[in-house]
Formats: sequence, C-alpha cells, structure tokens
Amino acid sequence: MRQSHPEAPVKLALLWAARHQLGMFPLADLRARIDGLLGNPLVVPAFPQYVSGLVQALEPVPRLAPFVVETLSKAFGQLPDPVLLPWLPALITTLRTHAAELVPVLTREAGRTFPGTLAGIDSWTPPWQAPAAFPEAVARPAAGSAGALLAAHPAATEAVAALLGVAGEWSSAEAAVGPAAGSVAGAAAGLLLAHPDTTRAVGMLIGTSR
Repeated sequence: MRQSHPEAPVKLALLWAARHQLGMFPLADLRARIDGLLGNPLVVPAFPQYVSGLVQALEPVPRLAPFVVETLSKAFGQLPDPVLLPWLPALITTLRTHAAELVPVLTREAGRTFPGTLAGIDSWTPPWQAPAAFPEAVARPAAGSAGALLAAHPAATEAVAALLGVAGEWSSAEAAVGPAAGSVAGAAAGLLLAHPDTTRAVGMLIGTSR
C-alpha cells in the first residue's frame, strides 16, 4: 500500500479508501483532504473524478457510504455549473457500473441525512458541520472492568479523547464521581456508559466481568 503512488484522481481516491479501510487514513483526514480539493480552484475541475473513485470504492469499502453521501452533497453544493452539469451523466454511469447494488444503501443514508420536508431545509445543518456535543458532567465508573481499563491504559483513553477533540486533566483516582466537563477521562467514560454492551463485550474478550 505504501509503495502505491497513483496520479489519476480516480485511483487516488481508491487508494485513500483502501488506506482508510486498513486504518491508515482516519475519516477526519479523508474529510480534510476532500475539503482541501474543493477549496483549490486549480483542482475543482477534476473533483468529480475523485468522487467517482470514492463511489467505486463502495463495493470493497461499503462503510464509506455515509462519507460518499457527504461528499456528493458537497459536490452538488459547491461545484460550479460548468463542472457539475457535464459530470452528471458520468456519475450516473459510475453508480450503475460500480455501485449498482449499493445505490439503495446510499439512498437510505441520504434519507437519514437530509430533512424529510421542504420546511426543514431552512433550519437544517449538515451533520458533518455540526459541532460535537459532549455531556457537561459524566459519572466515572469507580470500579469494575471499565474503570480498571481506563486507569490501566491512560494512553488509549487520551487517544480517544484526542479523536473526540476533548482536552483536560486526569482527576484523582479516589474521587467518588467522575471528572468535570471536558476532561480526558470524562469523554472516555461517557462512551463506556453510553455503550454498555460494547464495554461488556470487551470485558469478556480480556477475561474480566462486571
């Protein structure tokens, strides 16, 4: 993968999707790359080719469907008509040839993403532009496998917090309640509390129970 250096926009987008699937290219970086292309007047005429590459990548990487809907939305919203209109037949051909079985998936994803009524459009904010919301205070698991995992692996917790855009300090291990809003442990603890099934599954894998 590291030895691959394609120059064609379609193949570049396929490479990005493959790197994302392998965990080498986070979604945030992929989004920043796409936004950078849209913001570069010299690259805008070739942007539809990048989108076509992402559409082709849907077959091996179907979990990119939400991001493809996001990218298509940005393309339709920002590309000038002289670029957008001639590209539409090629987009339809690409969808039919490379992602025919995934078109219903894209349609359902678009239905979940966009408002269902015309009245809702005026107040609608794209989910990729909405700021992340975090609880003001989160009770920390004081005991059990979840709390032990957080305490034993602070680097992993800080990495999760960095991905969530949360900065803060670790609170005292003896505290009866969790850290205040915006703390490092608070974000991780919030994820654990919000998804208990995942926490229990991880506990079973590492041989603990709670």
